[in-house]
Amino acid sequence: MPHATRTGLAALAAVLLSVLVAAPAASARSSAQYRIEGRGWGHGIGMSQYGAKGYAQKGWSGEQIIGHYFTGTVVAPKPATSPNSLRVLLKPGLDTARVLITSSGTVRQGLVTKPLLPSDVVEFAQVGGIALEARIIRNGETTVLAAGSATDVTITPSLDGSLKTQFRGEFAGPNTAYRGTITGQLVKTSSSATSGRVAVTNTVALESYLRGVVSREMSASWEQQALRAQAIAARSYALYGINPASTRYFDLYSTTMSQVYGGASAEMPQTDEAVASTADQVVRVGDANGKLAQTFFYSTSGGRSANNEDVWTGGTPLRYLRSVVSPFEQESRCTVWIYKSPATQCQMPIYTPAQLAAKLKGSYAGLFKGVDVTLSPSGYASKVNVRGSKGGSTISAGTLQANWGLASTWFRFQLLSINAPNVIKQGQYVTLTGRAPTTGITTLTRTVKGISAKPIAVKVNKTTGLWKAPVKVTGPSVITLTRSGIPGPRLALKPTAPTTTTVMRRTR
Repeated sequence: MPHATRTGLAALAAVLLSVLVAAPAASARSSAQYRIEGRGWGHGIGMSQYGAKGYAQKGWSGEQIIGHYFTGTVVAPKPATSPNSLRVLLKPGLDTARVLITSSGTVRQGLVTKPLLPSDVVEFAQVGGIALEARIIRNGETTVLAAGSATDVTITPSLDGSLKTQFRGEFAGPNTAYRGTITGQLVKTSSSATSGRVAVTNTVALESYLRGVVSREMSASWEQQALRAQAIAARSYALYGINPASTRYFDLYSTTMSQVYGGASAEMPQTDEAVASTADQVVRVGDANGKLAQTFFYSTSGGRSANNEDVWTGGTPLRYLRSVVSPFEQESRCTVWIYKSPATQCQMPIYTPAQLAAKLKGSYAGLFKGVDVTLSPSGYASKVNVRGSKGGSTISAGTLQANWGLASTWFRFQLLSINAPNVIKQGQYVTLTGRAPTTGITTLTRTVKGISAKPIAVKVNKTTGLWKAPVKVTGPSVITLTRSGIPGPRLALKPTAPTTTTVMRRTR
């Protein structure tokens, strides 16, 4: 502002008056972010593995753990009609696959059988998508077993566990050893990626299969009772998944599509003990003669498991897959999603409104107005509602989880914002407003010249999520809204520095 003077008064004494001048009107000051706060890792249905560990530390038995997570079930012997072996798909869609035998044995294709010696390699190769050629590689020389055949090829070792795959599986590297037999097949499927190509399966005894599963699904260093619970659940899940009427060429995947299976190379003494001590024990619904339970399990619930229909919408509610508390999961890094967590699968995603609007583009019309979540009875998200100025849409929580790589469907979109008035007077209090979650602890921190003052608590309206707080502005500063110890949006306050106005007064 220019100085004000009166002409003709230059000889007169002057009295200087200093006044603070308000900053000119400016655009509204605001800062905001959306957090996707969540809990757990996995679908949340059935047994939490970290929950089982926690209960085992509290002195629970494996059978008690099973009974807690699978409501109304008992641990009992498997049905007499249950198979004693199963076929596990190790890898589909290969052009060639090699298997090393470390003992003697045989390889058979149709009516042709030939002996194998230690260190022989059998190669399965698709030829033109119509034939499966089995080649025995011995001392650098190759012999074709049955040229022009499309029949399956099976390797049977004389010593259990002496077959080693030379290809990389989904969860197993080269030189992984397997018990039982290995079969190469030429598969016709609807998928262009696998049709007319080689699939490799492992036919293995049920209890041997479990020895290769339990140590891959749960750390062998965990409490023995947790490992027992895992062995019982894995056995029930495997038997439930075998369908005798199925036309598939395998029973189970070796991946998370069924259970992670690492063959004989994955066996550990502790998990072998858990399998042996629970031999033939499964989970049955109601009583010892009840049907097998489909015993889903996963890493971490975040405090409560889910009803099956709450996560897999449209499914029939199963009485043994009910939501139950899971309070002892503190050792999991995924109990609560963490900002900048080293466990990348359990990071808390944070977006500015503009970033979130861009990520949700196509889900709303007009200007992005916000997003909220519809919760299921067990607390997991069921739907995500996207709002736009000209219309929005609804996305299933499961779809959003899959598309965005979220660790589970137990999540909430939380808006945090800070707003300041246009006019900020230095040395005076300014009322800041905004939004914050209605749960947890929210604070404001004022930082001046790199020095932060003590955080002040923000009282958030439990109905609207609105808050307001007075802050004294003594100079340029940064205000940070912090939620549950994690810094949120920041807003710079830059009041206009004091200026001097000179007013001349006539003296007498």
